[in-house]
Amino acid sequence: MFIKNVLVLCTGNSCRSQIAEGFLRHFAGNTATIYSAGVEIHGVNPKAIATMKEVGIDISHHTSNHVDEYVHIPFDYVITVCDNAQERCPIFPSKAYKLHQNFPDPAKFTGTEEEVRLEFARVRDMIRGFCAQFVAEYLIAKTQTLLAMWQEARTRYTNLLTHLKAADLGKRLSGSPNSAGFLIAHIADVELLFAKNVFGAAEVKVHAKTVIAQKDTGEWLNLQELLDYELYARQSLETIIASQTNEDWLSPVTTKEFGTKSKEVALSRIISHTAYHAGQLALILKYGN
Repeated sequence: MFIKNVLVLCTGNSCRSQIAEGFLRHFAGNTATIYSAGVEIHGVNPKAIATMKEVGIDISHHTSNHVDEYVHIPFDYVITVCDNAQERCPIFPSKAYKLHQNFPDPAKFTGTEEEVRLEFARVRDMIRGFCAQFVAEYLIAKTQTLLAMWQEARTRYTNLLTHLKAADLGKRLSGSPNSAGFLIAHIADVELLFAKNVFGAAEVKVHAKTVIAQKDTGEWLNLQELLDYELYARQSLETIIASQTNEDWLSPVTTKEFGTKSKEVALSRIISHTAYHAGQLALILKYGN
């Protein structure tokens, strides 16, 4: 799965960004690598550590870091949690999506010890709600769900390949023009075309021989080559699906095959395509000769 890089930025990397880092790590799990930094360095506020301990999250090991330490990291998201940090946020050499949510600084609150503790807890709970929503909207909900849906829909086809033998590749049903080997190569071709042309994986290499020929040329008889090509196609499509943001899923793509659709809707096309040919393959392997 593609791991996102997320930076939380505030003035001194002392309270609000430290609390946000703690909650984001807690909610995001292994879906993201979370960093926090400041446009200045004030040290981690002990009261921030204490208020997070009240909700069972340990940030005592956190350090206070300057944003310049992270300019080399290709962030996917930069979250500013105070107006000062937003105004002074540096330009990162990446296509980071920037979000801003100003929170009051509990370190500036004055009152009794109990009143200060309650103010830290109030701001902490505000940050917790924001972080939970951010993770649900940007890190987990759509991409995780759609990736899992694609993986599950492909399970039948993936399982068919585990017992495949070289002698199976030339099999076909009586009257059918397509062999088992052709169908495996064709599914891989189309998955790679989707990865490249629909989801934007420019580095993907695809020969698309089955699509160009539009018929079974009888050349799909090398089991190891076919399995290697199928694995490359599966991993390429899986990687690029996992890298999509919520905004990506809503963006339109246009192809001559299905016109203009959002990436989210386009995913259903590759799911149905693979499932359709997997059904054909299952029949060929069972009844073909």
